[in-house]
Amino acid sequence: MYSELLIWPSTMAERELSASEARSLVSKACDAFPVDPLIFNRDSSGRTLNEVAEPAETGGVPIVAAPRVCFGGGRGFLRLTGLGRSGKTVLAENAQLIGTAIGNLFESPWRFKFNEGQCTIAWSPMATMYYLPALVLTKRGNVVDRYSKDERSSLEQLIPLIKSTIVSGLIGQARMLDEDDGGGREAAIPSDEMLHLTVLSGKPMWLRINDRAHALMVTNLVVSMDLDLSGPWYTGKLRSRGYGRVFRHDSTRHAMRGQR
Repeated sequence: MYSELLIWPSTMAERELSASEARSLVSKACDAFPVDPLIFNRDSSGRTLNEVAEPAETGGVPIVAAPRVCFGGGRGFLRLTGLGRSGKTVLAENAQLIGTAIGNLFESPWRFKFNEGQCTIAWSPMATMYYLPALVLTKRGNVVDRYSKDERSSLEQLIPLIKSTIVSGLIGQARMLDEDDGGGREAAIPSDEMLHLTVLSGKPMWLRINDRAHALMVTNLVVSMDLDLSGPWYTGKLRSRGYGRVFRHDSTRHAMRGQR
């Protein structure tokens, strides 16, 4: 299950907002309001939430639970997506407060809309192509150090890491949703041999997080796999900031996006 809160500030009608810009704006707007820190994937003391299953329990791949709320943006709007029962609840409880904070920040009227639905996942006998605008692979130094920031990492070099990142992220979200409703989503994710995950295209690059930290990511990533996904799915690092959103592939629309 999921819910989406879409907010349109009237003064931003023509502005194209990225997910990270949307999160920064909401954070700035809510600074003086008692918004639940879970909206920003933080606990009551301000620490980032990272629920990680032990690698021994997951075949050697650490599984990080999906954040309860993920940010997004587009032309003239901000989007907050609440995942699972707790994500839907915290978003509903804070929606009016967030909207008021946004209105105060821009000193303008605003309108909003709520969407709700289900996140489903199922094995498919035919491959489906998916598009990820930006997949953050890792912030861990022992992995990042393999790829010098002075050199351009090739896509082929990163394929094993891309595949493991996508699979572990899907498992993490499926597991979190299953804990809410027992939906059996994790069990629907097949083995590597049946998943047939193939990396088709993408551009590796470095993401500057702050003055001291960088992350390795792939932009305009296109993959195919024998899975049918519906609803919002996220994978990789920095998901609460909107990175790692998985979309069904539309070659025309994404080709235009890549040229901007």
